[in-house]
Amino acid sequence: MSVKRPLNQFSSDRPIESKAGDLLGRTSFAESLADIVEGWLGNDSLVMALWGFWGIGKSSIKNMVVEHLRRNTAYAATIVQFTPWQWAAQDQISEAFFREIALALGKKDEAKKKKKQRTALLGLPLTQHI
Repeated sequence: MSVKRPLNQFSSDRPIESKAGDLLGRTSFAESLADIVEGWLGNDSLVMALWGFWGIGKSSIKNMVVEHLRRNTAYAATIVQFTPWQWAAQDQISEAFFREIALALGKKDEAKKKKKQRTALLGLPLTQHI
């Protein structure tokens, strides 16, 4: 006779994407943070940090804050999510960060445009690099 085990015995340790997945009661904290961001009336940038040990739920809280901000279509802020872990060097991180901001603000990615132009002029396939 075999022993039945629960299907969700282990966790993938991935952050939750929505307050619907909040089993630890962090939704009100995330919504309070979102309300602070929405209520910001200062002329300068608002910088917030969420500190905690690895795996404690920072990304889950961030996801719930973003969800709460996006639910209010009258809120005019542009949300840019950036993950720096995929870049090896500091200059690559900075370049990628500002490129993502420019794209979110509706500006064209000039480097990509120039690469396509150069490729068209030289008659190279798009995947080939010089």
